Amino acid sequence: MKIDKQLEQRVGTLHGVRLFLRPSSLLGSLLLWLFFRRVAARQLGLEEDEVKTAASMLTIAHWLSDLLHQLGHARAARQVGYPMSSIRLMHVLAASTYPKDEPPLPPQTHIHRAWGGVKVSLFLTVVLGLLGSVL
Repeated sequence: MKIDKQLEQRVGTLHGVRLFLRPSSLLGSLLLWLFFRRVAARQLGLEEDEVKTAASMLTIAHWLSDLLHQLGHARAARQVGYPMSSIRLMHVLAASTYPKDEPPLPPQTHIHRAWGGVKVSLFLTVVLGLLGSVL
């Protein structure tokens, strides 16, 4: 995927991985917030202040879960010796990038890196599911 570097802003580093923000992620966040607001208002019957709070919390939770997913990929990539170079937030998702000069890797290495994010997402699903069943 070709990325126009002029359209993104470096916003920091997470666990040794550079984090970039594209303008489209701001629009995506607004669209997510509007979607969550509509669902909270129509399906949950909340008051207006509660609707705004719920939509904000869900939008933040979306980005946090996506970042944690990507950090799972980053951890797995470090474990196999071919680390991730950055995470880019764009639209409503994050994408991982790897060095341009990375050599061809065996399929098992790609699979290990891919499962790193899946493991984190599965863990979050179980924890949040259990938390939700208690509350």
